[in-house]
Amino acid sequence: MGWLVIGREGEIIQGIAQDVKPEQCKCLQVDDDIALNWFNYTISEGKPIKKADAEITIAKSRKMSEIANWYAAKNFTYFSHRGKKIQCDPVSRSNIDAIATMLALGKYADNDKLPAGVESWRALDNTELPIASVRDFREMYTSMVEAGKNNFDMMRAAKNRCDQAESIDEISSITLGGVNHDN
Repeated sequence: MGWLVIGREGEIIQGIAQDVKPEQCKCLQVDDDIALNWFNYTISEGKPIKKADAEITIAKSRKMSEIANWYAAKNFTYFSHRGKKIQCDPVSRSNIDAIATMLALGKYADNDKLPAGVESWRALDNTELPIASVRDFREMYTSMVEAGKNNFDMMRAAKNRCDQAESIDEISSITLGGVNHDN
C-alpha cells in the first residue's frame, strides 16, 4: 500500500509508495499504483479519482445545470396556438393558470363565455386571439401544456444523453437550441 500526501486545499501534493504512513501530514492510504501515478489523480469526496473522470463529472454537472436552466426559461417564453405565439412569461402564465383554476373548479361550462375582459388573448405580435368560449380557452391551455411536455421531453432526452456521455466532447455536443425558438 502507498500514500497520497494531501495539501491544505485538498489537492494531492505527492504520492509515496511505502507501507509506513509519513509523519506529520494529512495522508490517504491508496494502492501503490495510485501512489506512483499520483499526478493523474485528484480527490473527490475523500477518494482519489482519475483527473479525466473528475473533468467529465464537472462537465456533466455544468451541462445538467445548463439543461435545467434552459428548461426553466423555455417554459416561460411562449407557446404556439392557432398560428400565434402566445406569451407565457410569469405574469401571463399566472393569468392563464388563474382562469384554468376557475374552470377546474367548475365555475364555467364548455359553451359558456369567460369573464368580461377575456374575450381574446394577446399574442406576441400584439394581435388578439379570439377566445369565444371556455372550449376555446381549454384548447389554448392544451397547447400550452403540450408545449411544456415537448420542452420536458427535450430536457429529459438531453439529460439522458449527458448521463450516458463518456467524454467532454460528447457532453459539449449536447445542445437544445435557443430559448426563444419553436421546438
